[in-house]
Amino acid sequence: KYALFAGGSSNTSDTAIFSNRVDIWNSETQNWGSNTTLSAARRAFAGASVGKYAMFAGGWNGVNFLNSVEIWDSDLYNWVTSKTLSVARSALG
Repeated sequence: KYALFAGGSSNTSDTAIFSNRVDIWNSETQNWGSNTTLSAARRAFAGASVGKYAMFAGGWNGVNFLNSVEIWDSDLYNWVTSKTLSVARSALG
């Protein structure tokens, strides 16, 4: 029902701007829903879904590798919990 597009970066001149924004597409209403954010701006992270959960893990914030895992519940239309990876890393695939 939902598609989530999260994080990333854009460049202005020589500066990378990292994003924590999450845009949510509702396939039933064909509209963008309420926007939300990740706890930290990041790029080069992993995204996965299992059942009603969308998960975003790891990444790079321009300074550090991240180990956070954020979990979004589509039934609750909200973040439910945060976990951590065993090792901070980016470019998970």
